[in-house]
Amino acid sequence: MAKQSLRSFFGNKGESYRHPLLTFLERFPADRVEIETVRPKDLLGFKGAKIYLHMTVDEKPRPPAEYVWDDDLNAALVARGIRSISSEAEKARFGLALRAGFRRIESRYGDGFFNAVLVLVIREEGFADDEEVAAILKHVSTNRPHMGGNAYGDCRAMIEHAISDRAKELTGPLKYPQDEATGILAGAMARYLDERFTVTDRIRLGWS
Repeated sequence: MAKQSLRSFFGNKGESYRHPLLTFLERFPADRVEIETVRPKDLLGFKGAKIYLHMTVDEKPRPPAEYVWDDDLNAALVARGIRSISSEAEKARFGLALRAGFRRIESRYGDGFFNAVLVLVIREEGFADDEEVAAILKHVSTNRPHMGGNAYGDCRAMIEHAISDRAKELTGPLKYPQDEATGILAGAMARYLDERFTVTDRIRLGWS
């Protein structure tokens, strides 16, 4: 009997599920909707991120609605062309999007190797020229990654691909001019590095 009932999972069960917010937003043009990503500070690090949905209906702003941050939901909102309420909010949003894009790479290569390759990419590919990123890098120290074998090249390619995906989202569905998108991407990277290497917390506690 159990085997018989499990057969339904080999069909179309679950294929129609999507986040309820996406279904709701189908009724509204993307230019009437903005989001705000909020990450309250904790004693160390951050509390859970929230998405606040800002909508304008009949030229009147509605009170923002709160949703728990979800990587897949954010990706769907980006694909729909829904921007953040400001450049600073976009940097916070894309800092989390970078984290999501890097997660598989970090899992594959481990923290130490991933950190070393990531910082090398950042130093060599122009991010270090940005003031926000440079201020964080002053407090970041990693070993130089081992470059023998295929691991270094593969890890670097995956990191660059993940960053490129975020850049293309900014100039693609979100339609930011490249100069503005570049500033958002750099600011997002600064926020990601700050959290990953606990820079602000270490400075505040006198550990850096």
